[in-house]
Amino acid sequence: MESRACPRADRWPAVRPCSGGESVSFRGRAIFTRRDIRRPDIIGDMSRPGTFSRPRLASSSRLSRRLKRERALACSTMKNTDMLESNKATAIAFYNKGLMEGDIEGAFRLYAGPTYRHHNPHIEDGMEGVRKFVASILSRHPDARGEIKRVFAEGDRVILHSHWRGLSDNPRGEAVVDIFRLENGKVVEHWDVIRPIPETAANRNTMF
Repeated sequence: MESRACPRADRWPAVRPCSGGESVSFRGRAIFTRRDIRRPDIIGDMSRPGTFSRPRLASSSRLSRRLKRERALACSTMKNTDMLESNKATAIAFYNKGLMEGDIEGAFRLYAGPTYRHHNPHIEDGMEGVRKFVASILSRHPDARGEIKRVFAEGDRVILHSHWRGLSDNPRGEAVVDIFRLENGKVVEHWDVIRPIPETAANRNTMF
């Protein structure tokens, strides 16, 4: 039986072998070099039969830099979250020990920094100012007590939203917001806002 040549064989140019770093070309296009043969990222482009393409992959150095940035961001986020939670715990412990339990000296020894500033115009700076403030409250209302409703933290500030009874003669008590600033994990500055709870309100939402 007579053999027949492929009718398109003359249209397929020969592929010239390469040596060293030479390029192998097909239809005038460089396909790959001998060095590329060892690379797994050289793949055939199935959408264009007879051609090869090299996918645009990020270089290992770019990928490494991106991974480092992502890892640093994750570590920074975790560190910041840990700091906020630690600051919350410190502020709550300071508040409970100093105001709820009345142990001012213990609260300052354990949780306060070397300097302590007040922004309440009726309280002196430092531990002595807090001692006098608490003593004045307990002398008039020995059963004064507070309940922390919620706690917020951002940066070096911690905010406590509390319901107090006994700060005044108001039977419904007061809504109190205390803001603490911390340095190196210690309380160093304090602001507060105290508002009496009225007998009637324009809504049923309460102040908490």
